[in-house]
Amino acid sequence: MASAEELARGQREILGFAGRYSYDLGITAGGGIQEGLARWLLLAAEIGVGAGYDKTSALGLRTQTSIFTIDTNAHFVFPRKKYSNFTPYALAGVSVFNIRSAFSVKGQHIMKTSDSIGGFNWGVGSRLALGKTWGLRPEARVSRVEGTHVLRITVAIYKRIKP
Repeated sequence: MASAEELARGQREILGFAGRYSYDLGITAGGGIQEGLARWLLLAAEIGVGAGYDKTSALGLRTQTSIFTIDTNAHFVFPRKKYSNFTPYALAGVSVFNIRSAFSVKGQHIMKTSDSIGGFNWGVGSRLALGKTWGLRPEARVSRVEGTHVLRITVAIYKRIKP
């Protein structure tokens, strides 16, 4: 049976993730690195891209968006003795979103915009050990960005690269 060992200071992991945003912001995918700061604390840095949405109104106005994100979060890990392959955590951190939009009417480009905005994150997740160095990390996170709450649900696969 796989077992998740307690985090060690300096333990480093790489990860890749995929998931979905709320508010028709579409799918997201990306990668990152995590480092253990204490047996109960993990610092995660991630970069992600989102496909956004592509919609055409009844009047023929087409809107296309894409998203680029940079996130840094602290994961407060709750190690468990029983069911040690399952380790829940709570997270808090910051994000920077770059949202690009393009507008066209009947194939004719009329405008492009790009805006970078910051936000605060909080959420929950778990670490599911698949072996001594591999695992899955399902996560639900809410980002507060300019008065709006954006939900991101992802599943990541991680690999320990430094014990």
